[in-house]
Amino acid sequence: MSTKNQRLDFLAAISGVMIALQARANGELSHLIGNGVEAALVSFGSGLIIISIIALFTPSIKEGARNLRGAVARKELRSGLSLQALSGAASLLCRLTSCL
Repeated sequence: MSTKNQRLDFLAAISGVMIALQARANGELSHLIGNGVEAALVSFGSGLIIISIIALFTPSIKEGARNLRGAVARKELRSGLSLQALSGAASLLCRLTSCL
């Protein structure tokens, strides 16, 4: 097995553990708050804030966002890809706003 495959296997295992821990934490939060919808809002909202802060202070993420905008403007991306991304964002927004 190559080193790259071993690294990917390790990352997959860590991801599985983290998903299980996140599910457990969400369940506990729901139990403590007494409302699953509010617990989901807290969980997703805090995650969004953390990811936003990381994105603001990570130069490679900012560069990637600039490159993405340029690629869309130059039509280097498949047209369906942008539509798929917008559809996913709209779906997530609908789910989150229905919780309010």
